Amino acid sequence: MMIRAFKIFILLHLFTNVTFSQTPLENYQKYFNSGDYINAKKEIEAALLDSNNSKNAKVWLNRSEVNSILYSNNPSENPDCIEIAYMSITKASFLDTKKEYSKEIISQLNFISQLYYNKGTLYTKLKQDNYAMQSFQKAIDINPNNYDAAYNLGIMLYNSSINHIKIADSFLNSNQEKYNNEKEIYLTEIKKSAPLLEKALEHDNTNKNTMNCLLDIYKRLQRKEQYDKLKILLSSTK
Repeated sequence: MMIRAFKIFILLHLFTNVTFSQTPLENYQKYFNSGDYINAKKEIEAALLDSNNSKNAKVWLNRSEVNSILYSNNPSENPDCIEIAYMSITKASFLDTKKEYSKEIISQLNFISQLYYNKGTLYTKLKQDNYAMQSFQKAIDINPNNYDAAYNLGIMLYNSSINHIKIADSFLNSNQEKYNNEKEIYLTEIKKSAPLLEKALEHDNTNKNTMNCLLDIYKRLQRKEQYDKLKILLSSTK
């Protein structure tokens, strides 16, 4: 009887220590729900090795979500996560032919657009204007209604264009080729800045800085009708 009881004890001990294996998707959800996004990312990558999962829009949506959160929480340690998040949500949108996740996809795109906006403001603070403008443009590409990104990019292009025309003027009598090159950049940038600032003004038609920049743009580009209309709006704005 003692031997039998000992055997039963061993079996019970072994049974209680058995851990049932879970799929990577189940593990992903467990880690994601607990806030362990690093392991959640590892599990979603493992899940995508399964050909069935790689054709599932929801799985790509999950991959986008966890990567965007990782970037948002610590961009310096996870610089590539925002690109992975955007690529993943694009894949999710492509696979979601029945539009089952359209609301979640739109929400995620807007979220990613705002992360790119934040990335642009960070580059601005670091005085890395080219990277800042690229980030603001990406934010607009993802979400055309990202008015903050439109305003920032518009202002940066406007300021840059003014700088280029000043440089052009310095070469007016000494180097015609450099003058022409700088003036071409000036015209390209100031023309690009106009619709961006117009979009920003649609969202906030009381922003005097936006209006004053646009007035100068219209004046330089000889757009008299737009200039006159905006002048009236500016004079009526307190």
